Amino acid sequence: MKIAILALTFQGVKLAKKLGALIKDNNVDFFLSEKFNDEKIEVESYFNSLRELVQEIFFKYDAFIFIMATGIVVRIIAPYINDKRTDPAVVVIDEMGRNVISLLSGHLGGANVLTEELAQKTGANPVITTATDVQGRLAFDLLAKKISAQIIPFKNLKHANAALVNNKGLIIFTDYHFLGLLDNYDDIRLISIDNLSRAKVEKMINNISKDSFPVVISNKLFKVKQAFLQLVPQNIIVGVGSRRGVSHSQVKNAVDFALNKLNLRLESIKKIATIDLKADETGIKDFAEKIKAPINIISREKIKKSDISFTESEFVKKTIGVGGVCEPAAILSSRKGELILKKTAVNKVTVAVVEERYYNDKEN
Repeated sequence: MKIAILALTFQGVKLAKKLGALIKDNNVDFFLSEKFNDEKIEVESYFNSLRELVQEIFFKYDAFIFIMATGIVVRIIAPYINDKRTDPAVVVIDEMGRNVISLLSGHLGGANVLTEELAQKTGANPVITTATDVQGRLAFDLLAKKISAQIIPFKNLKHANAALVNNKGLIIFTDYHFLGLLDNYDDIRLISIDNLSRAKVEKMINNISKDSFPVVISNKLFKVKQAFLQLVPQNIIVGVGSRRGVSHSQVKNAVDFALNKLNLRLESIKKIATIDLKADETGIKDFAEKIKAPINIISREKIKKSDISFTESEFVKKTIGVGGVCEPAAILSSRKGELILKKTAVNKVTVAVVEERYYNDKEN
């Protein structure tokens, strides 16, 4: 996490030094009032105008720690607050280090976690006002972050979290096992959809009464009339191979074909995988950029040395030195992944799909 620490007063500078030592594992930059440019502390810069400084750096850091009055911070950052999905975390600490306040982007930005961490390390009082945190409940935006999921549609997040804190008949449909994350929620109805057809799940969601709110946790595509929230885990790796010079649309059509065959949402793609020989293939690069997915390049040497099983072609092996592209690239780009779609050819493009299972930090 890239963190900026800003201080206005002498006591604030002393606390900034202390915080810098406590959170040294992060990438921390100090910004101090120019009145203290003789202090023995390595700073990114001294500032004369706090307002001008914040305008310049607000979108350059993941988190801000303001050592000053909350009112000052509110007025300073107000013009730049835009969206909880992109706003940086903002934490405020009084200059004596008595209270540490999570002010902005508590869940997705990580301000609540940073507040707890700072309070624990300094002995300060953590001030967190998010309803779910106050009630000790795992909000859906925080759950999405824990399981690396996309939130769709984002506008319905507030309805799901409101149902969570107000005990309004929350029903969760999921084909994932979350290893205890949802075990203590007796007022939530948890429905496993592991072995249910898409039509069955859609019917169940559509038949929910207006007094309840449905949440779906799955990488599958569901089309329902009922308002709902879906958390889409990004656990799909798509391996791609191609003839030289294929277009973005050819790659897109092949990937769309594979996703439709598996009934997967596009948002579930974690990365695109291919081999070193295709690293400069414009069609693959353009497609990955369009869906904002990273490309993982697997060397042919790594494939040769691996003991994985995949569909091999003698022609491909004679041509490029290894017997396959999309399958081994996808398998070797995954962690504990399962090949759920073998090599499939669509108009000069080959695709294979690997799905990673959910795991938590306690697992290796």
